Amino acid sequence: MTVYPCCTTQAVAPSADAAAIRPSRMKAGRIMTGVIRYGVAFVFSAFPWIFIVFYMVISISASISFMYLTHSQK
Repeated sequence: MTVYPCCTTQAVAPSADAAAIRPSRMKAGRIMTGVIRYGVAFVFSAFPWIFIVFYMVISISASISFMYLTHSQK
């Protein structure tokens, strides 16, 4: 009979199924990390510019409309 040190058990070798699943999980994790990283970068870089351009277009068109309305009256 084999005697193990206190509070330890016999090491169990990982099964072949676990070894086959692990690389695909790691690959999927890397892909998801990349998707999240580039998604966050896009949101923080391009998304605010959409609002800035939208605000500029509205404000400029409102200014032109106001100037046209106030200066066209005789």
